[in-house]
Amino acid sequence: MANTLKFGNGEWYGKKDTILAYNDENSNYKPLPFDFSRASSATVINKDGLIEEVGNNIPRIDFLGNTKGALKLEPQRTNLITYSEDFTNPYWTKSGASIQGDPSTAGSELVTSWTNKDFASFSSSGSNITQMVSSGSGNNNYSAVTITSGKIYKLKFTSSQSIPCQIRISPNTNLTGASVVLNSLLSGTNEVYFTASSNYTYIGFYAPNSFTDTQISNFTLKEVQGFTSPDGTTNAYKLVEGTNNGGHTAYKLNTSISSGANYTYSVFVKGTERVLQMVLSSGFASNFCNFDLSDGTIGSKNGLVDSNITSFSNGWYRCDITALSNGASAHLEFILAESKTSSRYTTYQGNGTSGVYIYGAQLEQGSYATSYIPTQGSAVTRLKDACSQTPPTSVIGQTEGTVFAEIDYTPHSINYESVASLQGTSTQQYLECYFNSANKINIGIYNGGAVQVSFASASQTKGIKKIAIAYKSNDFAVYLNGTQIHTDNSGSVPLLSSLGLGINYSGSTFQLSQPIKQFQLYNTRLSNSELAALTQV
Repeated sequence: MANTLKFGNGEWYGKKDTILAYNDENSNYKPLPFDFSRASSATVINKDGLIEEVGNNIPRIDFLGNTKGALKLEPQRTNLITYSEDFTNPYWTKSGASIQGDPSTAGSELVTSWTNKDFASFSSSGSNITQMVSSGSGNNNYSAVTITSGKIYKLKFTSSQSIPCQIRISPNTNLTGASVVLNSLLSGTNEVYFTASSNYTYIGFYAPNSFTDTQISNFTLKEVQGFTSPDGTTNAYKLVEGTNNGGHTAYKLNTSISSGANYTYSVFVKGTERVLQMVLSSGFASNFCNFDLSDGTIGSKNGLVDSNITSFSNGWYRCDITALSNGASAHLEFILAESKTSSRYTTYQGNGTSGVYIYGAQLEQGSYATSYIPTQGSAVTRLKDACSQTPPTSVIGQTEGTVFAEIDYTPHSINYESVASLQGTSTQQYLECYFNSANKINIGIYNGGAVQVSFASASQTKGIKKIAIAYKSNDFAVYLNGTQIHTDNSGSVPLLSSLGLGINYSGSTFQLSQPIKQFQLYNTRLSNSELAALTQV
């Protein structure tokens, strides 16, 4: 076999702007660099099975589900969820449920004394407030604390009755310029976890001009850790059901979308106590799906274009649903369910402790979930990957040759996903391999704008696809997983000079969504027996 270029198959050499192929003919390794670009950061699954963020123009070698790695190439996508990790943020409304960090990691008490201001009667002993009565304007009572941006805190206290009084964390003693932790005090035990968005030095009560007297007791504020997330740090939370007999959910209303487009909603989840139900409603006609995290299976669902559950490391799964929008606003919901057969918007008697661990929510326009895009207060766009080169004339087969690619394929019903393309001096000269919306492998060879070879395979299912395309004047063949699937004995070959991976012959659109495990290029037309051996799975 006259192999002139190898790429991947466990041998990855990359740095900013470049990823290397190589030529090992006659045991003589010669680097053949591909130009690589992506004008944004992006995430990838590293060798430890963890989500890792890499910078602009850094190639991504993804190790999800394999030990050899695969080059991850993706189109541009935007995560429309603006708080993808901080489920304590008011962006996410909780109903019959709460968001919790890990209470077993609680540190020392942060509130040791209180400063009284504008309250007619107030006394404190340590962290216990015995009486709070309204008086004057902008009533507040505060304590000096050290609250650090990005840290998670647990706030807990008991109120004798419900009142319209805020708890604020602030850099100022008058509690202005603050983040509101609670908008009202509820009768009984109040418990809330929050992630600090800035460094703060005071926490306190901020009341309107008049409100009902109340008693506050057992006030405590402690720093806690989150739970270990798919990126290996302690920034995951637990969605915990309340003790009510009803729904147990965290949701976001009124996210702007476009009508008539596919959207994919995804999240990382872990735990066996409850089933997770994901719902896309409003502009999606209430599509839903149940995910059983005890065995990684999908239960009851309705109205979806697609749904998937993918295993990650340390017991985590990524669950995703795709639906076609029919309106301009999306309602996104995470609902706790008792069974994988539960109906949409399921209700039941909660026990106050059961739930699921949750991390990394994403809503993106498209018919499949792409790599996770973290957000912290605004939508974030990951730009497209591009990988191409113009190899030496001795490497690329200009009038005959063989192209081989191995990908781990997942059907997505996308109109056009280019695996690889060889181009000539114009867009009228090219060889291309791509998948169409019917999940068929398409081969096209054009010379001077005239079709030389045009072929579409049977629809493909999920799994490894080893594809080889041999080309020579009046002698073409296509092999898939050890079997010949097409031959053609008529046609000419264009002069080919450049190579693109995961992009079409124009080099700008129809990016591949599947990781490339390996790619090889030969400057001769391999024999049919060699093609069968090369593509054997």
